[in-house]
Amino acid sequence: MQAVSNLEVAMNSIPGDATFDEELRATIVEVWTRLMKSAPPAAFTFSEKLRYTVPQASALLGQSRAKTYCDLRDGQLRAIKDGQRTYIPGSEIARRSRLADGI
Repeated sequence: MQAVSNLEVAMNSIPGDATFDEELRATIVEVWTRLMKSAPPAAFTFSEKLRYTVPQASALLGQSRAKTYCDLRDGQLRAIKDGQRTYIPGSEIARRSRLADGI
């Protein structure tokens, strides 16, 4: 896996007397791998016609999920409910981005 090899390179390039026993190395690799799997994709398509989950919208807006939920609660973002799921229309994300840019 490319992410693990990047981690190995980074761990081996730490200056000084940093040595890692095998148990610590395995733990670091496990955590790193879990983080890389949970990270959002580097690029995904944005469209005003699509709807986005709260974590996706948060990433697009450059803010935390908690801030996004606060914005939903305060009426600053419009949401679409589908059962228990909450989605944010792409048009709302675009509107919010234009407001932030002062356009």
